Amino acid sequence: MLKQFFITSVRSLSRNRGITIINIVGLTFGVTFSLLIGLYVKKELSIDKSFVRGEMIYRLEFEYPDRGKNAVMVSALGPDLKSKIAGIEDVLRIQIWDDIILKKDDANYFNISRVCLADSSFFDFFEQTWIYGSPEDALTKPLSIVLTEDLARNIFGDINPVGLTLLSQSGSSALPIMGVIKKRDDSHFQYDALLSLVTRGLESSTILHTYSTQQWLTYFKIGERTDPGILEEQIYKELFELIPNLKDSDRNTGLKVVLNPLRNIYFDRSAHELALTHGNYTLIKVFIAIAILIILIACINFIN
Repeated sequence: MLKQFFITSVRSLSRNRGITIINIVGLTFGVTFSLLIGLYVKKELSIDKSFVRGEMIYRLEFEYPDRGKNAVMVSALGPDLKSKIAGIEDVLRIQIWDDIILKKDDANYFNISRVCLADSSFFDFFEQTWIYGSPEDALTKPLSIVLTEDLARNIFGDINPVGLTLLSQSGSSALPIMGVIKKRDDSHFQYDALLSLVTRGLESSTILHTYSTQQWLTYFKIGERTDPGILEEQIYKELFELIPNLKDSDRNTGLKVVLNPLRNIYFDRSAHELALTHGNYTLIKVFIAIAILIILIACINFIN
């Protein structure tokens, strides 16, 4: 019976070769486009999902009734909160600089599109694949810099640049290269180089611990048994001790502390922050619907 069904099907397809080819091509294109959309959606949904203990990483934000959320903090707040609250295991401060000019020598200048200034704890939060060098002490000293693989190859070719230096545009500062890492595309912030945050201390003795200027994104790694909701309440109470004049301004009425999970940040556009990469979750849902529709139409057309 199965043999007879197969013979009948082949005869039917042979009599309608043009329609058969159109149906097969249509199904092929439908499946192909759906798979491509699926790969894009999978990549988008994987952002910030592969970091070890990523579920324990949160970004500190303030939410105001009239101004929305703000993720840009003063430099002293993160370290001071860590010293006062047991549930905070580690703290990381980040600042983004765009279009920084460095030079290899007086004849070779390079524009680095994005430099991420970070505490030495950066590699404890966000693991990297090291080509040259290692995370130990990589960002502990002023002017220490870590390059991504593409940038290092663009400047130095295929040699190991660790131990070499880059110069500031004016030539007044030498930046020792501490390592080369692969560039990750699965994180909500992108960069071409990492520069030690303590470099900022060269311009001011207080800028790394001040409550007077907001320039930093602040991330916490919390304990596995720490409740983020309770931690938000503890941070709120400490805020008014660390910043006494916070309660004196009407602008801070209704202030709410928010610990935004790392895995939510990529699709969360609600906070005022530094220039970071964001996805569009609505667009993801539209693409999924389109993929399902395409494959359904292709299958129905093929069957008919």
